[in-house]
Amino acid sequence: MSVLRQRRSPIPLYWVDNLNSGEDYNDVRPAVQVGILDFMLFPDHPELIAKQDEFIDEACAAVYQLSQEEKIRLQCEAREDYYRRQRTIQNDMDRKLRTIENQNVMIEKQNAVIKDQNKIIKGLEEKTVLLQEEVESLKKLLSEHLM
Repeated sequence: MSVLRQRRSPIPLYWVDNLNSGEDYNDVRPAVQVGILDFMLFPDHPELIAKQDEFIDEACAAVYQLSQEEKIRLQCEAREDYYRRQRTIQNDMDRKLRTIENQNVMIEKQNAVIKDQNKIIKGLEEKTVLLQEEVESLKKLLSEHLM
């Protein structure tokens, strides 16, 4: 872990809300940067490596607590996102189910119409057969009568 504590050193730091426009750089309050790194940030400045003291321990504890709170927040966001996706999937499935149910009702109605039309066709076919038989019998009578 590398902790940088700056007290008017020639090493540049970025100050946030520490100096207003037009104020003198000598008025800058000390700033602390805590970096948890897997490398030495300033190898030429070993004096910047943290030494155990109350201030460093407090800063590390604060960073640890903040990172834990961030982890919990991310877990909560992930859980909310999961539930939101589940609701979206469920709503989509419900909509598709209603569509299928509506299509099934329409298919049943169309099947009933087709069944009625098939009955009508069957009745017309039977009448056609009877009419053809009648035409044949009339032709036979006409031919007998003309002879």
